Amino acid sequence: MSRSLFDAVRTSLPVWQARNLPHRIRYGLTRRPLSPAVAAVARDLASGGIAITRVSDLFPGELVSELDRYVLRQWERLGIDRQIGELRARPTASKEKTSYLLDLWEGEHRLDLSNPFIRFSLSVPVLSIVSSYLGMLPKFREFFLQVTAPVASGDPYASQRWHADPDDRRMVKVFLYLNGVDETAGPFSYIRYSHGSGRWRHLFPFAPKARSRRPDPAFIQAHVPAEDIVVATGPAGTLIFCDTSGVHRGGYATRGHRIMYTGVYTTPASALPTRISVPASLPSNLSAAARFAIANEPW
Repeated sequence: MSRSLFDAVRTSLPVWQARNLPHRIRYGLTRRPLSPAVAAVARDLASGGIAITRVSDLFPGELVSELDRYVLRQWERLGIDRQIGELRARPTASKEKTSYLLDLWEGEHRLDLSNPFIRFSLSVPVLSIVSSYLGMLPKFREFFLQVTAPVASGDPYASQRWHADPDDRRMVKVFLYLNGVDETAGPFSYIRYSHGSGRWRHLFPFAPKARSRRPDPAFIQAHVPAEDIVVATGPAGTLIFCDTSGVHRGGYATRGHRIMYTGVYTTPASALPTRISVPASLPSNLSAAARFAIANEPW
């Protein structure tokens, strides 16, 4: 079987549904009521494919301060101010993500529960919202902690352009702004209702190849009303849950910078591997949902 045919079969709706069916049944038998704050976010996510809240609404207390302290330590340790200055001094932007993205995470992506971002990603509120949307416990596939730096010139490139992720028919990315993000600092943008059950999904049908999921901006302007295009500006602590199988684009910063954490969650049927180094033994206090989320089950 050719790779393209295999991909077509693997991602076909009947196969996707069949592979996820046991997980849907198990979740339906074990799910618990959501808190009011978590339920409100889950409803918005199911309705439009995107939900925006504040991290302090779901995580009151010390965790928010821990996240901020971690970012500050990494910012100073890695000399991010200097790196931003070097990027801005370049005469033109190159066609590489490294021309506008700086990594605040050092080394291998390990499952280190002493790190506040890992605890945030595997927390009850986050996994509850993602599970409610997917209708099953999710897989936590990868994460990023990055700075989107302003560029001197050039056109939006790669994920800065409109696209839809081909990794799963239904998936969730969780974006957390660690600083205030306005229109000049590269806000995340999303076409509301372009997710699987949304009214605009027929305009952007699922395809297993990335190049098939890059709509032309003129097509979007002609077919999608402006009120359904969300530009997610917000203060530090803005928290976004989004089905990125719908159409979206990353930030294109012109003056300010954006500090953002991203967690990636898919259904078990996705062929996207878990790109996190998981230790052989896990802490005994790790929840069953978190254990399932980090267990890799490749095709």
